[in-house]
Amino acid sequence: MEDLEMVQNPGHWSNYPILPLVRKNSSGDAECGLLIPDNKPVVHIGNMFILRTGIIEELVKDWPIVSYESFEELVMEWRVD
Repeated sequence: MEDLEMVQNPGHWSNYPILPLVRKNSSGDAECGLLIPDNKPVVHIGNMFILRTGIIEELVKDWPIVSYESFEELVMEWRVD
């Protein structure tokens, strides 16, 4: 499944209710992010493996975010991990 199709279809996410994403930062290192199913192209910068059990939206509320105009713009920079 292509990244754009995946980010737009939460029903296909193997780690629902989160979709792990990754991109290369300006120094070329991998940067982790999460997409949550709220129909917004907003990436929460952080690593899903440090999350504790609980409500995802509550846990990521203080994480930095990167907002995009569309999912098409989001997948130009991020890929599904």
